[in-house]
Amino acid sequence: MRLLVALGYILMVSSANAEIRPGFMADLSAGRSQYSAESDLDVAFSAQLAYQINANLAIEGQFVGLGLVTPIFAGWFEEKVKYTPESYYGISLVGNLPLNERFDLYAKLGVGRTLFSSSQKKYADYSETDTNFGAGTRMRLGQSWSMKFEGQYYNKAKVTTWLLGVGYHF
Repeated sequence: MRLLVALGYILMVSSANAEIRPGFMADLSAGRSQYSAESDLDVAFSAQLAYQINANLAIEGQFVGLGLVTPIFAGWFEEKVKYTPESYYGISLVGNLPLNERFDLYAKLGVGRTLFSSSQKKYADYSETDTNFGAGTRMRLGQSWSMKFEGQYYNKAKVTTWLLGVGYHF
């Protein structure tokens, strides 16, 4: 309840003139990731640096910790090695659809590298080129600050993430 009151206060005192403008943006997000339908939810985090080209198009570089770190002793007594996705870094093209002065929807399509971690120490970790796509919504809290909620899917890693974040527009 306190969070809702604080969020309402922020919305009331923030500037009404919060349009999308060209420039650099930085976002930090945290949330949940899931490797498969049978796996448990895990913690994920993301850091993004983007350049807003115009009101409808941006290019974004991102690092995502997929939260799927293999435990130290996992797999020691298994015959077959297992690889789990650990992190992703890449670049995405982001399309924005402004709904009004404060809210917009966006979709992204990207390519990058996913690090796969081995369950056994005698086998090396490896990286693969991976594609991702996602969608989300952004709420501007004035000229510089924003909040966002997004979901992304990483194709080769087969990981889904749901992230809540805060951003700053320089």
